[in-house]
Amino acid sequence: MRFVEYVLLMFWLVAVVSCQHEEGYQYPGNGIPIFSRNVEVKQLTYDLEKYAQSFPTAKVREGRLTFHDLNDFQFAPEAMIRGKEFSLQVEVKIEHGSCRIGIGDLDCRLGERGIIVKNQNTTFYCDDDSQVQKIVYDKFSTSSSVRFYSESKLLGIIDCPIDTPGKIRIELQNGCSGYLGPWIWLRGYE
Repeated sequence: MRFVEYVLLMFWLVAVVSCQHEEGYQYPGNGIPIFSRNVEVKQLTYDLEKYAQSFPTAKVREGRLTFHDLNDFQFAPEAMIRGKEFSLQVEVKIEHGSCRIGIGDLDCRLGERGIIVKNQNTTFYCDDDSQVQKIVYDKFSTSSSVRFYSESKLLGIIDCPIDTPGKIRIELQNGCSGYLGPWIWLRGYE
């Protein structure tokens, strides 16, 4: 009987150690394609809301950061995106000013019109005419990409490295007005 108790204790210890929570935004996995629902990145929304409290023209409502005439907004939480694979979507609308969204070394710079995607000193994509409404970051074991959508169509898909764990950065400058969010983990192979 003592041996069985020892084995059960070992299983319990292994389970506790393997389930310890790491600081960060962890992708919940793809799930079963037909049944899986997309999931809001609640901890990121909470961290963003906490940071935005010091800016009178920035508010988080229903997962969306809305802002008006904002300068010097530089959100860079300690938590990072964790996991070898993920699919992350953010809705965005920049009516005025400039916005920079970064994950790891990858930067998406947006204005009222246009987007530039860079990784360190390499420019992967540049479009001066389109108004981006949604960005989707896809990181898989064999490849990674970023997709850009306008209100009605796919603007582009670019293959570019997305490092994990990757720190999220959001910068809003030049009297930036618009919204960001909600941040959504896409599941079920969308």
